[in-house]
Amino acid sequence: MKGSFSRTMSMMFHIFTLALFLLAPDLFAVKTWDFRPEYFPYQLRIVHLYENANALFSDLDNDGFLECICSESERIGTTLANILVFDLMLNTRFQKNYPGKNLRLIRTIQILNVNSDPYNELLVPFIQNDSLFIDVLVKDGASLNSVFLAQRPHTTVHKSELWDCLLTFCAFVDLNGDSKKELISVMRSGFSLYPRGVFVHSYPEGELVGCSIIGAQPADIFLNDFDNDDKMEMIIHTTTPNNGASASGLTDRLPYILLYEFRPEPILLDSIVLGDESYTRTAIFYINFIGDEKKEYVTFRQSMDSHSPAEINIIDPADLARSTSRLFHYKMKSACPFAAPDEVYTKILAVDTTNTLLLIDHNYNVTSPTAWPETIDQVLQGPDINNDGLAETIIVGTLHSVLVNHKFDILTVWPKNEVYDRIINYPNEKQPLVMTMLGGTAFRVYKPEYSRKYLMYRYGYPTVGALFLFSILVILVFSVKEHHQHVTIDRYIKHLVESDSRAIAIIDRKLRVLNHNQQLIDWFALQRDKKKRNPVLSEWLHDYPKLAATLAEWRDGYTQIRRDKQISLETSLGARTLHLTFEPVPRSLFSKRIFQITFQDQSVQAELQKAKSWTHLAQRVAHDIKNPLGTILLILQKIRNLSEKKGADYAEAVAPHISKIEDRIESLRVMTRNFMKYINLETPHFSLLNLNEFLNDTLVTISKTVPPDIVLQSQIPDAITGVEIDREQMASVIENLISNAIDAMPKGGSITVSSRLAHRLQFTGYDDRPRDYALIEIRDTGLGIPPEVVERLFEPNFSYSKESSGLGLAMSKKIIEDHHGFIDVESEIETGTLFTIYVPAKSVL
Repeated sequence: MKGSFSRTMSMMFHIFTLALFLLAPDLFAVKTWDFRPEYFPYQLRIVHLYENANALFSDLDNDGFLECICSESERIGTTLANILVFDLMLNTRFQKNYPGKNLRLIRTIQILNVNSDPYNELLVPFIQNDSLFIDVLVKDGASLNSVFLAQRPHTTVHKSELWDCLLTFCAFVDLNGDSKKELISVMRSGFSLYPRGVFVHSYPEGELVGCSIIGAQPADIFLNDFDNDDKMEMIIHTTTPNNGASASGLTDRLPYILLYEFRPEPILLDSIVLGDESYTRTAIFYINFIGDEKKEYVTFRQSMDSHSPAEINIIDPADLARSTSRLFHYKMKSACPFAAPDEVYTKILAVDTTNTLLLIDHNYNVTSPTAWPETIDQVLQGPDINNDGLAETIIVGTLHSVLVNHKFDILTVWPKNEVYDRIINYPNEKQPLVMTMLGGTAFRVYKPEYSRKYLMYRYGYPTVGALFLFSILVILVFSVKEHHQHVTIDRYIKHLVESDSRAIAIIDRKLRVLNHNQQLIDWFALQRDKKKRNPVLSEWLHDYPKLAATLAEWRDGYTQIRRDKQISLETSLGARTLHLTFEPVPRSLFSKRIFQITFQDQSVQAELQKAKSWTHLAQRVAHDIKNPLGTILLILQKIRNLSEKKGADYAEAVAPHISKIEDRIESLRVMTRNFMKYINLETPHFSLLNLNEFLNDTLVTISKTVPPDIVLQSQIPDAITGVEIDREQMASVIENLISNAIDAMPKGGSITVSSRLAHRLQFTGYDDRPRDYALIEIRDTGLGIPPEVVERLFEPNFSYSKESSGLGLAMSKKIIEDHHGFIDVESEIETGTLFTIYVPAKSVL
């Protein structure tokens, strides 16, 4: 028991300490605007610093590690143009040089899987002699193919000006269904016309399949089969540089949403205008905003005009005509998607000009979770660094950039003068790496690391120390209570095992026997080995291979549910059919898991059924005997009256015979009544009583018959405990036990009756859950009862006293069991006996 108590203490200490430190931020934290990094749970550890701002990251060779791709290029007239690829430890993988004058690399390098193999390729756009090309590089830097895309337009712009063409989007898609991929590219330029638009080239031939020239400036591009018609569609969101470009009815003064279909040439199916030129801030998100398990395009727009409201548009990618919009009377500076727990849709998080954060749900309801203490420049959707399945939010302020969770608790702080740039999902890291930009010229890569020390910094050592001491106090109180409950339950498990007529063993998960009753020894003729305190049950039953195999099978297939099996075998009691039951024993929360194996002799069941038939017949016979006895007594009374009329001598001669007959009849009536009570007690009439008041009333009645040399005393508390009992039947039990105690003290002594309440006891095989029991204890200082007599004390017709009929204790046990209770006895020779009655406590009155 000492080891069990130590285990409980150790487990409780670790669990409570862990829970305290995990929950302390939520339970005791106050919102603080001190942005020192050590005050927050995640610290940013620098992993790498890259001096090149045109860096990309991808696992090109599919080895589980990322590579960094940097491009270097000077103005026209130089030969310094190259692609440098190295790993995150700055080891060079390859370098691709582009020699020659009039050649310039474009910084929009794309990373795609062109050949449908495990490796990615680099799509390097470059301009040479006023022509735009794409060079496809494989993992070792070799050039796979080059494709011509466009020629510099003839404009009035001075030739010394750089052609600022950018490759905004690239994809390789089989548009014809001929297992050959086409190259889809979207380009943009600062010039007024060309080449802004969508281009389709054959690959690897590089022939132009079709193009769509537009005046609008492409920004965000999404490619998918949105309407499930086996044709690819493209959604393009445009921005407003407003440099006078106009083509295909589209101008760069207005923001648009464009819908293209590829046949395989790009066909502009539809377009919608997102307001006028006054709307200068526009963002688009592809999220499930409505909550219909489908994604929609959600655009957020805000005008620089302080009197104009913000606008949100919900756009169906399959049909732009089904778009809806909603105006808000807020001037919002920025917005981003916001994932909330237990929500099937994504919300929109925005920030207004007063630096108040606003949450917008799918019903356009606006709530304000919190205000921010400093000016916010923008909000962004960030990485999931705490692994809760929800993306965190980045709040970029003028002084600090922070990462917050869905409760807007700050998780970490960016260093000053660093701007969040992107997330790197590193293959061998549980958490993504975070990249920031320093002044637009270099990158810094951080690894978020959780630190519990921030509690010390935030709350101070005295506060954390006080919480720790409080947790220790709670652990001690709970452990003492747990230990007491554990001891009490084990005590009654032992009692039930020893008092059961079935063969029972209590085992652990390794089938080691922790407790058993005598029936198990007798049934299987087992020999106890004093050297083995806890023998393995399957080894102990090695003479019964079928039984041992079943137990071993149950051990290997450990389960917490009840199992049953029927086995026929030869035991020391002869050929028997045994019903095996394997079930877990409910105990205290942190106690070792134990199980009860019960061997029920099915052969005895037939005998019990036969005994029940004889019991029913005995009931009928006893009932038929009891009724004529009353009639005989009436006839004897009439004979007595008639004898008195015939004279005094005659009456005196007959009277002794009549008295003997009446005595015999009364004795027969008492015996019949007791027999009836044992084999078929009347249905108890339960009523809710105050147990202590009932005991006091019963003791007052019994005290009148107690001999003068015996002291009857009570130790009944003032607390009022409610029980549902049959008052008369339970009173007869108390009277019978006190009468037996008086008989056990021929030279006098004392009898003590007490009561108490035991909480959350659970008796195996009887209770499906823990419950409270009221205990009635009757202790005497008599001669005591030998152990061999205690085992048979409640058997019918067994009596330790010659004057007893042997039915009193058997009847008492049956009455208590009809009350869903139990009776236990402990006795020591020359010291005394203790009877304990357990009755379910229904309520506290």
